[in-house]
Amino acid sequence: MTTSEDSEEAEVDGRGLPVFDTEQEFQDFLERKFEENEYTAIQEVSPHRSNYRADLLLMHDEFGRIGLELKRLTGGSDAGKAHQQIVRQYSGKRYIGERVNLWAFAPYIPKLQAARMHDNRHQVGFQGGKLEVLEHFFQRYGIGVLNVHETTYARLKWGSSREYMLPAFPMKRDFPEGQKNKYNLESIRERVSERLYPEKDVF
Repeated sequence: MTTSEDSEEAEVDGRGLPVFDTEQEFQDFLERKFEENEYTAIQEVSPHRSNYRADLLLMHDEFGRIGLELKRLTGGSDAGKAHQQIVRQYSGKRYIGERVNLWAFAPYIPKLQAARMHDNRHQVGFQGGKLEVLEHFFQRYGIGVLNVHETTYARLKWGSSREYMLPAFPMKRDFPEGQKNKYNLESIRERVSERLYPEKDVF
């Protein structure tokens, strides 16, 4: 099995994203990229008094704690499962002594990446449309999306405007000048509170 480091050397798309054969390779890649960019990232963390395990727990000096559930999407209902896991099992629970109220979903879509690498515009449009629908669906429920297929840099997005986007990590290129710090953390927390925790005061 190739590691994320091996896959970066072997096969990388035009956005700087490696090809991942397994979900674990994708998870290892995300852990390393976040660690390189001012986050602490821990894999497979369980909520207090629970046997469930969230894929990644991110800790940042300014942003606080963010939970991340990822999927390698090849069809079926994996995205729906991720949504239910976040809403029913993970969100608002205590991890390593503190509650984690910000959550995001990270999809990796092999068909979309392959279509871009082979310049298959029809499939790019089709798969990209599916990803856009997923993004809007999760955001509607107050769950952010880490879209690694979108640009040469990755953002955690709770909405379509820049105030709802936290910088995650660069891939092929760094963040454009002036875009990295356009976020408004208070706006993100307000949106999450309204949509994911409508009956609680969590921030």
